Amino acid sequence: MTFYNLKPGLKYDFQIKTQLKSGGLSQPALASAHTEAIPPGNVQVSDVSISTVSLTWETPAGEVGGFVVTCFCDSETHGEQTTDSESVTFYDLKPGLKYDFQIKTQLISGGLSQPAMASANTEAIPPGNVQVSDVSISTVSLTWEAAAGEVGGYVVTCFCDSETHGEQATDSESVTFYDLKPGLKYDFQIKTQLKSRGLSQPALISAHTEAIPPGNVQVSDVSISTVSLTWETPAGEVGGYVVTCFSDSETRGERTTDSESVTFYDLKPGLKYDFQIKTQLKSGGLSQPALASAHTEPIPPGNFQVSDVSISTVSLTWETPSGEVGGYVVTCFCDSETHGEQTTDSESVTFYDLKPGLKYDFQIKTQLKSGGLSQLALASAHTETKQESLREDLNERLPSVVTPPDHCNYQLIEVPSFGSIEVHRAGTNIIALGWAPTEQQVESHYQLLYSCKIKSQAILITDSRKVNIGDLLPGTEYTFSIIRITDGKHSKSASLSVFTGKHAS
Repeated sequence: MTFYNLKPGLKYDFQIKTQLKSGGLSQPALASAHTEAIPPGNVQVSDVSISTVSLTWETPAGEVGGFVVTCFCDSETHGEQTTDSESVTFYDLKPGLKYDFQIKTQLISGGLSQPAMASANTEAIPPGNVQVSDVSISTVSLTWEAAAGEVGGYVVTCFCDSETHGEQATDSESVTFYDLKPGLKYDFQIKTQLKSRGLSQPALISAHTEAIPPGNVQVSDVSISTVSLTWETPAGEVGGYVVTCFSDSETRGERTTDSESVTFYDLKPGLKYDFQIKTQLKSGGLSQPALASAHTEPIPPGNFQVSDVSISTVSLTWETPSGEVGGYVVTCFCDSETHGEQTTDSESVTFYDLKPGLKYDFQIKTQLKSGGLSQLALASAHTETKQESLREDLNERLPSVVTPPDHCNYQLIEVPSFGSIEVHRAGTNIIALGWAPTEQQVESHYQLLYSCKIKSQAILITDSRKVNIGDLLPGTEYTFSIIRITDGKHSKSASLSVFTGKHAS
């Protein structure tokens, strides 16, 4: 016999009596039975972490004494709990794994319902040891270590100023984001993704793309002891600039500035200086350097002097200034017009073929090995006149004839004027000269200096008022200068110029 429409989870008692055909009933035989319990209803996974799963359910009808909950992983029993509440939590689970649960209603009589089923994955562990492996002005590369559990891959999201810049899913332990902007901060979230598609909590990391070096770096000003630089501001979160000065590969100074210019002071003149200018981000990161070089101005040569003068030459000397001196550029001017220019690596120079009796101005500049030129040093000189040159040469050739000192008392006796000197003959290689006697009848002798462009000579004449000068060059102008000597004293000179005759063609 079957009884229907009984309530679940209740105890039912049964009496079975034998009924005779006459209608009489025997004493009852007794039996009891519980209808099966209903499994818990509305089973839900209420919470999951990397090591726990919490379940909740609703109590079914019947004489419920409690619940038996069993946890499985890969078909193996991981644990079992009995509870009289409508929730349970399993601890010490492994991260990133799938766990299956059976929840049975247990009657007061001890009977168990069919199981209600539930499954849950413990949370995945975020990737470990996340690092920024490489950065450029437009890329950031990340690496990490694989997490434990049933890992299916990773989801990496890139943010800039709290806005999503991009997202990548990968099954490897590295990723690179491209097309980023230079000099900006980027934030990254890396989540482990289980094969069940569940995601871990994010691992976080940030990186700045490299700053762009300053643009259009220029040397704006140079002096003998300073160099000034300017540049343009690059894109990005620029906090300032770090500028380093080098000379001969050694650091001479470093400046940090938030402007687009800098000046280095107390440099040495005439030296090459190298500069590195790096953009510094607000985060402290530095760009690759922009490079510039400059020579400080050289010092002009020192003690610039005229060392010697003749009727056609001027010689100059000077002292070497400090710095990387390659040589000197010396320019000669006459009446504001350039007469000549010489480049030399010594500390002296001579200009030739100048005209007698003129003023010449000289400019000298130090020239660096790099080619740079210093400011000018100036000097001026007058070439000698022909008379001055003849007198000097005569004094050198005839030392006994000297200009008397200013304190001596002497009578200055004039040589006859130019008109009283006669040219008796002018041949191709000889000139004969004569002159009239003076009014003073005093015994005298004469000194004669004659010269042309290529040579000069002096002679002493006694007891005569005429002279023949031979071995001259044909077709050449000769200048003659004569003085009279009386009692060791000499007169002023008189001069004239004569051309020798030319050879017949």
